[in-house]
Amino acid sequence: MTSRLEHLESLLAEYNDRLADYERQLLRYERLEHPRIKLLIRDLREAMLPVEEERWQILATHSTQLDVSEAEAEVIVGELVTQVNQLETTLTADQDADMLRVLQALLAKLEAPEVSSPDKVKVAISSFPPFVKVFYQTDLESLPKSFGGFCQQYFPTFTGGAEKLAGLLRAQPKK
Repeated sequence: MTSRLEHLESLLAEYNDRLADYERQLLRYERLEHPRIKLLIRDLREAMLPVEEERWQILATHSTQLDVSEAEAEVIVGELVTQVNQLETTLTADQDADMLRVLQALLAKLEAPEVSSPDKVKVAISSFPPFVKVFYQTDLESLPKSFGGFCQQYFPTFTGGAEKLAGLLRAQPKK
């Protein structure tokens, strides 16, 4: 499991480097080259989807191992609620109904009154695998091109919690 997670993260790092290179090319090259470069970005995003999905599925499967304090979890949950609300107002239904549906389902889980904040963080991590697929199927110019970049931009504290879990899994003895 640990080596699989490390392999997936290594692939994502390579994909993200390539994606950044393509985005720089959009800035450097003439407009005539833009359709070709955008096609390369689209193809790369298609390749990233199964890798990112599997990574988040591993994290979701092991989310119960994440030990987060109530105070730390409240900050993470607060950030998620704020940012999901912001994204809901930014996206319109005609832009992407699937993205809105996934965000609203996540928000409903985060606002459940009977669930502790640490458990809400674990539920949020478990909710991200379907979000990955919807994200990569959405091609909104206003969003970062990689799911990692999206999470870093909109959910930095949550991303830190997910990375903490990934670090715990990487530290486990390899089988």
